[in-house]
Amino acid sequence: MRIFRACFRDIGAYLTAPVCYAKVNMASAALPALFLGKCITSTMRKTVRVSVPRFVLDTFLKAHYKERTEYDVLDKNEECQPGDWVLVKELPERISLRVAHKIERIVFKNGNIIDPLTGEKCIFTEYVKDVDQESEIFGMPPPYKSLQLPEEVPKITEK
Repeated sequence: MRIFRACFRDIGAYLTAPVCYAKVNMASAALPALFLGKCITSTMRKTVRVSVPRFVLDTFLKAHYKERTEYDVLDKNEECQPGDWVLVKELPERISLRVAHKIERIVFKNGNIIDPLTGEKCIFTEYVKDVDQESEIFGMPPPYKSLQLPEEVPKITEK
């Protein structure tokens, strides 16, 4: 059985790209799209602009290049700041001409770097806990003791 079938449609004098038909899992087809993007600015009230990076294949060079797409995203609680990495979900229907997505949740706050393997807070390449411990050993006040450490690593998916 052939999975793909290519056909060309003639629109005036132009030929469009081939249309491919493939087997689609119906459970995945019903789910809305999720993107991981970086918050850039706040354009309107309760709305932020998010840059979503993606890789595009250059068929001539056979290499992938990073391109960015910017979306205006609904932020109901106005808690997203520039530099935050957020999970963006597609809305069932558009709110306005520009807003068709909403912020599902903030994955990483700007400046709050958490190691994904251990779940501990990091400063550059060192753990905050280790830096505080070293400073206490040498008789200095711990520089990061006042920072709140996360209880657990936030999960991106529930699976």
